[in-house]
Amino acid sequence: MMAITTYARTGVDQIYQWGPESLVKESQVIVAGKITHYSKVVNSTSQGEPIPLIWTASGQIEQPVVIKGAVSTLPILFSKVERVVFLPSDPYLPNWLSDYGKLKPEGSVVLFFQGATDKPPSTVLPGGDNPDSQFALLKGIASIQAIGDPQEQADA
Repeated sequence: MMAITTYARTGVDQIYQWGPESLVKESQVIVAGKITHYSKVVNSTSQGEPIPLIWTASGQIEQPVVIKGAVSTLPILFSKVERVVFLPSDPYLPNWLSDYGKLKPEGSVVLFFQGATDKPPSTVLPGGDNPDSQFALLKGIASIQAIGDPQEQADA
């Protein structure tokens, strides 16, 4: 029974309690776009061989697609600490975030802000293998959450 409880807290249950829906709800501004000016700074390497273990990927979005809210400044700068797949994941981040992979040069990214876009984003989410589907999903979630009437929201 303990294994099931642990799995529920870190797996499927986590997606519904802390998944895209809650991330969209908590964010005042959400933007997506193509990564430009990508850079990667290695923070930690393995001993013996120079294999990057932890690094900071950064870049900017010059032509954002607004999913929710309004953009206050351009370009929008961002950075994200990433780690090699065989290291334990960051215990402070929900597991479902790792499903979207790593940031890539010329890839796409979704940025979630708790406030204005002139401050760093609270969450940086790589676009994944199918960024258009991801953008559409997030836009759909945001539009449903914007409906004021609970019954209309449930029907949507």
